[in-house]
Amino acid sequence: MSLIDEEIDLPAGVLNVVTGGGSVGAGLVKDPEVDYVTMTGNVDTGKAIMRNAADDLTHVSLELGGKAPAIVCADADIESAVEHIVGSRTINAGQVCTCVERVYVHSDVRKEFESAFVRAMSEVEIGDPVEDPDMGPQVSASEQQKTQDAIHRAVKQGAEVATGGATVTEPPSEDGYWVQPTVLTNVDQDMDIIHKEVFGPVAPIVEVESVDQAVEYSNDSTYGLSSYVFTESYRDAMQIAEDLEFGETFINGSGGAQQGHHIGWKESGIGGEDGKHGALKYTQLKSVYHNFD
Repeated sequence: MSLIDEEIDLPAGVLNVVTGGGSVGAGLVKDPEVDYVTMTGNVDTGKAIMRNAADDLTHVSLELGGKAPAIVCADADIESAVEHIVGSRTINAGQVCTCVERVYVHSDVRKEFESAFVRAMSEVEIGDPVEDPDMGPQVSASEQQKTQDAIHRAVKQGAEVATGGATVTEPPSEDGYWVQPTVLTNVDQDMDIIHKEVFGPVAPIVEVESVDQAVEYSNDSTYGLSSYVFTESYRDAMQIAEDLEFGETFINGSGGAQQGHHIGWKESGIGGEDGKHGALKYTQLKSVYHNFD
């Protein structure tokens, strides 16, 4: 608050910070004086907010979970695809809803991609975030355990750990909850690791025989937030983006822009954020008809 007071000349009362647990949030959502609620979090919390807002028909915008697929086509620039997918999967230790969560690679380039991707993930520098490493720790012990549980469950279902797969044996500091960047191979579409969100640096690779199969597998999800496509064909890229059931698609890259509308389909949310459409959510529209006769 002191930074806001010192750097931004806001009138008193415009910005108020209220901290607390779920009961505090529920009280704010249920308050009839609240006109609009926006939240970024998990699906269950989003559904609870919708229920609490229903009595007063309070407008809500919910940016919820994701299970972003990355489709690597046969003509993709493998080096570039590896770079972007590694960066997306390890930023903030994989604790970003738009992170790549599953990779679908065409069989023609699967071996080449897999070899380069495993090598790159194994070389990710782990360190104290203040020192600007490639990747820092997870946010809590419970999140660390959830990531480990997801890896163990995938292995039990038949996946193989190509690199990583465990907590860091020699962490950069005693504080922090460190998990190795992990790549899983021999993964099938019906495994839990493909369908359940993993808020950690774990990347399962699934081999596909065609773009159509990659799109089908990508859409086979309750989530629909972000998606990624890597191909040298502009025509194919635009067709894939059209066919994907996701609110946003990144072609041969990663990272959004403030002027772009960030919105999820399916259980990834409603309403949307950023851009013109996101800003308009904070306004109340009115039409006035004037007869000059």
